[in-house]
Amino acid sequence: MKKAFAIAVAVFVSFTCPGWCAQGYAYETFVAQSAADGVSEYPHEFLEAARDFIVTVPKLPPIGKWMFDNDRMPARWRGLKHRSWMLIEPINVIILDVVSRSGQEATEFLLNACGAAGYRDRGIHSGGYFGYIDGAYCASISGFGRAFSDAPCLLPNNHGRIFGPVRGRNCWIFIAAFSRENVSPLLKHTYASITEAREAFVRSMVRQGQYQNGPYKWLNNAIYASREVSTGDHDGRAAVLIRLY
Repeated sequence: MKKAFAIAVAVFVSFTCPGWCAQGYAYETFVAQSAADGVSEYPHEFLEAARDFIVTVPKLPPIGKWMFDNDRMPARWRGLKHRSWMLIEPINVIILDVVSRSGQEATEFLLNACGAAGYRDRGIHSGGYFGYIDGAYCASISGFGRAFSDAPCLLPNNHGRIFGPVRGRNCWIFIAAFSRENVSPLLKHTYASITEAREAFVRSMVRQGQYQNGPYKWLNNAIYASREVSTGDHDGRAAVLIRLY
């Protein structure tokens, strides 16, 4: 009951307060509650990924390796399987704003920049996701049921959710999870790529002139050799975008 209430609150907040960040409950709390509720649908390797969910990146605060569902477990791509694997959505982009004087200014600038790069804030996407930055779970800045996408959801598209911002040592920090999906004539959505989506988003943002590439950051969030869980073609790295002015 407590877990269901916490999830309902998370969904409500992500819908009404885009970009909201707050301290979240720990993995151990969820596992204990799940055991009490008789939840056992998660494979062992998925639970291991959930347990090992924080990565330390030089010069940045601790970052979550995954995009999280509203139950604070790693998000499963549309809840579907890729071939025989449960597909986990990794964080694959870090965005740094060293110019803005407030989180609101950083968010507004990023929203406008995404639109200028061809990634509109579009609806009819799954929602209720969070990113973890420096001890806080942050809702997507685009709000519940929305994503930044280079095409409508009825067409093949690259899309992602951006979380934050959290104040770092000398910048505002956002993290994001981007993926590419194919859409069949019967409107069936299937996973296509995580790496292609990351690279397409970064190219578009750099091309429109307000961000530059930074060195890739190793997040150690690629899962290859599992029998049940995968991160697709993800290489374990996050691309970095830095605001120029």
